[in-house]
Amino acid sequence: MKYRCCFLNRDTDEQKIVVASLSAAEIKSIEDMRAATDSAADIHAEAYALRHAYAEVPHNFVHYKPPQLVQ
Repeated sequence: MKYRCCFLNRDTDEQKIVVASLSAAEIKSIEDMRAATDSAADIHAEAYALRHAYAEVPHNFVHYKPPQLVQ
């Protein structure tokens, strides 16, 4: 599972796009939530993606829209 995460540096208006991949354990967790009809599964997947993406951008960048699933 991969998510496209968009970031913005508010000081310079520089934008960065990070494609974050979820780990096998994270994917299993999401699949288990969906199987249990947990309505928060997609939000958890997006949070996992953002955690990975934030690790790749400098500290002065913030995400400015929800992550998008890459098909």
